[in-house]
Amino acid sequence: MPRSSTVGSIHVSDLLDALGSLGADVDALRSGAGLTGRMLADPDARVPSSRLLMLFERAERRLRDPLVGLHAGERVHTRGPLFYLLLSSPRFDEGLRSLARFARVAIDTQEIRVTIGRETVNLTIDPGDPAIQDSRHAVDYMMAAILGSIRRAVPGIRPLGVDLTHGPVAGQGEAERAFGCQVRFACRRNVLRFPVSALRSLPAAANRAIAEQIEKYAAALLARVVSDRVEDLAADVIRTLLVDGIRPDRFIVARRLHMSERTLKRRLSRERTTFKNVRDRVRAETAEALLSNHSLKIGFVAQCVGFAETASFTRAFCRWSGTSPARFRDGLRFRPGRDRRRSEGLSASDGRSRRRHPGAGI
Repeated sequence: MPRSSTVGSIHVSDLLDALGSLGADVDALRSGAGLTGRMLADPDARVPSSRLLMLFERAERRLRDPLVGLHAGERVHTRGPLFYLLLSSPRFDEGLRSLARFARVAIDTQEIRVTIGRETVNLTIDPGDPAIQDSRHAVDYMMAAILGSIRRAVPGIRPLGVDLTHGPVAGQGEAERAFGCQVRFACRRNVLRFPVSALRSLPAAANRAIAEQIEKYAAALLARVVSDRVEDLAADVIRTLLVDGIRPDRFIVARRLHMSERTLKRRLSRERTTFKNVRDRVRAETAEALLSNHSLKIGFVAQCVGFAETASFTRAFCRWSGTSPARFRDGLRFRPGRDRRRSEGLSASDGRSRRRHPGAGI
């Protein structure tokens, strides 16, 4: 079972400020969600995401706003290392790498992946927590806040479109007004789409020396977030085994983590997940990254993620994503034979740089 997440205290404070700008009684919301001033004043504190969701529920009732998450996302003035990395990165593409690498500083289950084609850059945001994913307020806020951070960091940038996993609420027009682009609902993934030309854009405060210092701070924060999570350690080993062409069985992963299979199973259970769930997640994100490169055959992708037969891989991929590998590739809407097939699946499950599979890389 996937575990519930925690959120950095500064991000909760940002949300409260945004709700206050909409007219909400911040003190009442904070006390109603069981949040203390001392908790929010500690920059290293983590807040259970359940309290974040309580803020949205109470704000909706008090403000009588069925789109309170969207409107708060419009208003939020994000802070913290993720925003400042975007702001100081030498180019937008480097800022996206940092956003993906350190995404768990904000929500410790969050995955962000960047996929680059000839014409489009897709930024896929997965909160990694079913409770957040099932909350339309949380999804709207998350997507609008990230887009707002990008707009503040890179003035003039315009998204091509937004995909949201939840269905439309109160019509489509308000969402398109807030995001400033076409919005599609009931999609498989939460995605922000930008023109590939935006990757060369210069952030407003581009400075490599400053970005490197902020990155060190973000890395230290991330290390504290994931240091005790066996799920992240196991996922990292699985990625390494896949790159080395070794089938990532539980026995091998446990041995590389210097523990028994029983201990690995028990510790993953404490984190409310299983080895199969961790392995499937890594295989799925790796497969999606490789499939975005049209020069790689599906059979080769299957082998890269540990499947001896393409048919077995296809069944597994359908289970993970709800569609076949071929249809997933078609859905990227790139033009085979004409694009340069540059793609990268970036996620933020750890703070270390990753090895790349053939055909994947910005």
